[in-house]
Amino acid sequence: MALGSLRSMAGAFGHTARRPHISSRAALWRWILGLVVAVAVVSVVVNAGGGLADAEAALGRTEASWVAVAVLVEAISYVLIGVHLRRLARASAPVSRRLGIGLALVISGFGLLTPASPAEGLAIASRQLRQRGFDQRRATLTLGFTQWFSMRVFLLVAAVNVLVAVGIGDLPATDVLPLLAVASVGFVLLVVTAHFARRRSTGELAAVLLGRLRFWRPRVPNAERRAAGAAWHQQAMSIVGSPTNRVLLVGLAASALLADMGCLWASLTAAGVHVGGDVVILAATASVLATAIPLIPGGLGIVEAVIPAVLHHFGVPLDAALAGAVIYRVVGTFLPATVGVLVIAGLTLVHRHKRAREALPSRAAGNQAPVTHAPLPE
Repeated sequence: MALGSLRSMAGAFGHTARRPHISSRAALWRWILGLVVAVAVVSVVVNAGGGLADAEAALGRTEASWVAVAVLVEAISYVLIGVHLRRLARASAPVSRRLGIGLALVISGFGLLTPASPAEGLAIASRQLRQRGFDQRRATLTLGFTQWFSMRVFLLVAAVNVLVAVGIGDLPATDVLPLLAVASVGFVLLVVTAHFARRRSTGELAAVLLGRLRFWRPRVPNAERRAAGAAWHQQAMSIVGSPTNRVLLVGLAASALLADMGCLWASLTAAGVHVGGDVVILAATASVLATAIPLIPGGLGIVEAVIPAVLHHFGVPLDAALAGAVIYRVVGTFLPATVGVLVIAGLTLVHRHKRAREALPSRAAGNQAPVTHAPLPE
């Protein structure tokens, strides 16, 4: 699910230079905990919806043609994410169309279901970029901006959708004021962060504060920290490019997000759920917030409960809503994650073959016997 890459972004940026270390035991316990929670929460939803038989019956009524539409729309979402990544990367080094889409599947597909979600996906993508000529800073900034634009577009779409839902009267009266307050906070955050992100002094201040937090390291003068922060900010601005390019980046991120939400709409339609687009976006927004729950990779079980709960709040039967949520998770989460694993395997094999080919000339030169000439007759 492309929406899932929005979670834990701040903690992921610091790990893009190397794969985060998580012991196999800790990862196992985390997956066990996630599985237990997922089973428990889904069981509650299934029982509330009439039991397992009703849930199976709802899935049995799935329209395959709409599932195919959901797969197509989700594929378009990942293509757009790949184009977005290539657009950011072009200031540093060219990235092929195939690699851009592949890294999108690694970050937002495979990375969503890893124990350190999504840091592991970002770490693998960073390594791939560095193998293609990116330095560590450029790789970190490029991948960081993919998440930055996704987060901002998500806030914008969610806030605007609340205004639309209020305008057309879809929201219950008790929900209007709380959701308007949340939407207002979202708009304020967008304006404030945009203002400070453009200022070089913001990068300088961030560098000074981060330096002070690393109290165990040798002390560096504030002037050097500010200079380093200014350098990071200058490089960041070169990556996002001109105002026109930034608008294009926002448009690509918004299109990818709406395509993923379109996958949810098609999945619900496949299960016989027919609701307005604003309700679909509200359910998708709630699912993103659900994935922020710690210790549970990709919000396993939580998302499958939250989406039916939101839809049921608007009058949708729980069994059909659960069926739509399951279809969406299969198409938008597990299918991209599976393809992401295949992409990682393919990229690893390509890199090994490339290193092997590069090593052949040196080996041949080392194994070549020296040429000796017989002495000329006197």
